[in-house]
Amino acid sequence: MLIGLVAFGMGLPVRGVTIVGSWDFNSSSLARSQGTSGTMTTELVGYPAPSYQTFTLAGTTVNAQPLIPAGQSLSFVSLFSIVEAGTVSITGLNFTGLRDIMFSFAIADDSLLTGTNSFAIDYDAGSGWQSFGSFAEPGTTFTSRSFDLSSITALNGATNAGIRIGFAQTLNIIDVLSFDNVTVTAVPEPQTLGLLGAVLVLLAIWRFIGLSLFACF
Repeated sequence: MLIGLVAFGMGLPVRGVTIVGSWDFNSSSLARSQGTSGTMTTELVGYPAPSYQTFTLAGTTVNAQPLIPAGQSLSFVSLFSIVEAGTVSITGLNFTGLRDIMFSFAIADDSLLTGTNSFAIDYDAGSGWQSFGSFAEPGTTFTSRSFDLSSITALNGATNAGIRIGFAQTLNIIDVLSFDNVTVTAVPEPQTLGLLGAVLVLLAIWRFIGLSLFACF
């Protein structure tokens, strides 16, 4: 029976996904809502004036973690701007013992009139910001964007990494750009999984011994 318990513990599938950091903005702030690392900041520049940032507009359950309500979103509201650029940055991400980084979020852009818009993803593995790629302009309702950063091996195990969304817009009239449920996930390294498997084996042995002692009385 003990052998069976050990085999059971060693055979459990433990290759799960770890939430490194998640932001649902339901606290009406940039505070991280789940996970263990990452600090979010925003930056806006524009002419004649940049958008203003607000948490008062409705969020979404698109890309949300289980049981998280729609709540609020992080929104940038512009009444009129000729040119504007901004970033939503997450720094201080700790990927120790982790690999295969994924980055996802919900986004919507509702505008009365807009010119040319561009959106991009950058990453920092410890040596400065690098371009990862661009993505298409979002629609007026929330949709999910997901980016597989597993090809960026420099992020694997990085102790102080960053990921950011960049956007640039021209000729905006009554424009609302919203983000919600921004999430960074990763997969444990094989050695981390092996350690977890060993812990499961020890728990199985401990449970077996406890049951055996109880049966003696």
